[in-house]
Amino acid sequence: SAVMAAGQVNGIQSQQVISTTKHYTLNANETNRHWLDAIIDPAAHRESDLLAFQIAIERSQPGAIMSGYNKVNGEYVGGSHHLLNEVLKGAWGY
Repeated sequence: SAVMAAGQVNGIQSQQVISTTKHYTLNANETNRHWLDAIIDPAAHRESDLLAFQIAIERSQPGAIMSGYNKVNGEYVGGSHHLLNEVLKGAWGY
């Protein structure tokens, strides 16, 4: 799915339209997604959902990334220093 997402982003952006990749990360639930707290081992997170986002971002450079509404390990993704600054910006250079 990461390779397909990258292809979609590249196709959209080839038409001079900014593509947004979402919902970063572990936001697969529609019901109660504002209150969902995904508890996951950091290594398992890196090997699953984060890896998919990393591949898609590296292969396509989307114009925007939208965070999920949920929490991961007790912290809202949109306010997570680790997920936004250390992983997305730091490790991946986005």
